[in-house]
Amino acid sequence: MVLSNIFRSAVVSYAKTISKELISKGITINNVCPGSFKTDRIIQLTEVRAKAAGMTVEEFEQKAVADLPHKRYMNPQELGDLVCYLCSENARSINGTTIQIDGGMISGLF
Repeated sequence: MVLSNIFRSAVVSYAKTISKELISKGITINNVCPGSFKTDRIIQLTEVRAKAAGMTVEEFEQKAVADLPHKRYMNPQELGDLVCYLCSENARSINGTTIQIDGGMISGLF
């Protein structure tokens, strides 16, 4: 966990630095920090863990998302939509920032 936190901070700092260098070339640099998405891997893990816990997949998933602010896993399409927007002309002034797409799970300032 320590190394993960160190690398995340380094990536944020690196993106902030190079964003200032590349904006004059029309290139924007941003970080996207995803939260809990319902991916094939999450579905697989939910099935395995539900079986081990003697629960149905639905019961286990309800328990897993209970602490999430919006009480659901996000759809990967939501992440794709954000990234597409960041790559569009409409986002040309969004630069050097970190965007959390986590349904409000992390409430601290970045």
